[in-house]
Amino acid sequence: MEVEGTAEPAFVDVDQGLTLACIAFLCLLLVAMIIRCAKVIMDPYSAIPTSTWEEQLENGTESINVPYGDNLS
Repeated sequence: MEVEGTAEPAFVDVDQGLTLACIAFLCLLLVAMIIRCAKVIMDPYSAIPTSTWEEQLENGTESINVPYGDNLS
């Protein structure tokens, strides 16, 4: 007597599994970068360390004069 409807175990091919794992990793990386960029866009000054501002104030370089087109020598 033959048993009908026996399901064979579903195996994922090694190449297909590796491809799916890489795509999943890239999707996670993309989501992380989108979240990071959104945070920087919402609050750009939090990404700048305060030590750079403190060093400029201590050195007395709080204002930097940049020559523009008409003042160039």
